[in-house]
Amino acid sequence: MSSSVAKSSVGPGALQLEEIRPEALTASDLARWRGFLAAAPDLGSPFLDPEFTQIAGQIAPNTRVAVLHRRGEIQGFLPFQRRGATLQPLAAPLNDYQGVVALPDRRPGLDVLLRRLGASGAWVTGWIGPAGSVTGLSPASAALVDLSAGWDHYLAGQSLAHPKFFRDKGRVRRRIGATFARYAVTDDDRDGACLAELVRLKRGQLHRTGQHDIFRCGWTRDILAALLARPRSGLHARIATLRLDGEAAAYELSLVSDAMQHFWVPAYELRFAAHSPGMLLSLDTLQTRRAQGAVLFDLGSGPERYKAYFGNAARPVLTGFAYRSDVAASRLMAGDRVGGKLRRRWAVIEACGDYASGLSRGAGAMLRLSRARVRGGADDHHRS
Repeated sequence: MSSSVAKSSVGPGALQLEEIRPEALTASDLARWRGFLAAAPDLGSPFLDPEFTQIAGQIAPNTRVAVLHRRGEIQGFLPFQRRGATLQPLAAPLNDYQGVVALPDRRPGLDVLLRRLGASGAWVTGWIGPAGSVTGLSPASAALVDLSAGWDHYLAGQSLAHPKFFRDKGRVRRRIGATFARYAVTDDDRDGACLAELVRLKRGQLHRTGQHDIFRCGWTRDILAALLARPRSGLHARIATLRLDGEAAAYELSLVSDAMQHFWVPAYELRFAAHSPGMLLSLDTLQTRRAQGAVLFDLGSGPERYKAYFGNAARPVLTGFAYRSDVAASRLMAGDRVGGKLRRRWAVIEACGDYASGLSRGAGAMLRLSRARVRGGADDHHRS
């Protein structure tokens, strides 16, 4: 290991942290990283794969890896990026999971990491592992789909658990059959035009729902393109597409590793919304990929309703803004009244580095969204 950026330690037998750039990881480091993952099933996510850190780390700004040592032995790795005194996920706002890649009994709390890295707090979208004495985090549950028993077994179980939802999707399929001559799903569109269309639709959705345009900064799209170009034998992204009479109705970009497939960036054409193209595409993708040998799928920890219908397993995580206990006390004394939604918006703007336009556009978008919600007109922010 080389190219050290910074070191933090408190004694010869204590935990030591060394900050390096992702590209400074050696072949030995990567082998140890993969060994930790193999021994820790709870860390099974493409976002914690070392290849994601290497690929995204070359594109996203201010990326680092904290290498944890004790008595000269590497104990774990933590990918992250700095935004002032705050730690963010590496490649935020695209990254859905964070944690120290280490053996389960050797993972320090997030409070220890913040002190050693000289940070006052951290924004986490899905923290796996101990948090320690930090304040501000909330427990959440990420929805998983386990198809190890086969597609038919899964579909029968979910249909029994959620009969109304699956009966409705059956009616939608029959209506589509009566309306369109051709219904076609592809699970791995590599044409750059598909990515361009997906990003265009997603940006429109973000605008309609009052969220920050995470693709305006450019490098977020570059990460998706780099992952989409990867060989299918390792970590890569793939786009599934649903076409009705030859027209693209929905897209879904997934991040795939040996551990699982993470449903990541969905988008659909509004004119097809009545046909639930996003829902049907997800179901068809699960069935197709199971036939190809994939078993585990991750839907993330967001609040979208469809996850309750699709998920048959779960992963506990922590989300929110973690502050060291001493910092949290000082913030309360100073009268910190920043709301959760505004804090999340600012974290996304910080991650994208789109400060001026993000704040000005964000103020207008939040006003439009509040008006839409009063009228009942805000569309679903994930998929139809």
